[in-house]
Amino acid sequence: MNQVKYPVLTEKTIRLLEKNQYSFDVNIDSNKTEIKKWIELFFNVKVISVNSHRLPKKKKKKIENLNLKKEKKIIITWSRASTIVPTMIGHTIAVHNGQEHLPIYITDRMVGHKLGEFAPTRTFRGHAKNDKKSRR
Repeated sequence: MNQVKYPVLTEKTIRLLEKNQYSFDVNIDSNKTEIKKWIELFFNVKVISVNSHRLPKKKKKKIENLNLKKEKKIIITWSRASTIVPTMIGHTIAVHNGQEHLPIYITDRMVGHKLGEFAPTRTFRGHAKNDKKSRR
């Protein structure tokens, strides 16, 4: 059975190509050993390690339903650690920053990054004027 669907080409994965690291979208049922065997067989290379990531089922289901209906609704989440995947492109996801949900429109350049990277938790207002520690 074909474990690998297609290569993932994003800004982040293109940077990984310089380190000889490659990214693929694979079947949800495949495990790391199956992926390793398939890539070694198909590309005739020696695979050192396989890292995998799976989108949480609830969030994945919401996004797939919106894609099928071709709707544009805001998805609210508290998960800052979720990785942005290609199916999220074009949707607005409201990520919690500790006080409120900040709406973030997902573009193709964001794929591979974490949701929390785009919802800052603190506002930097500058250094203190009378701070003697910083003048040493």
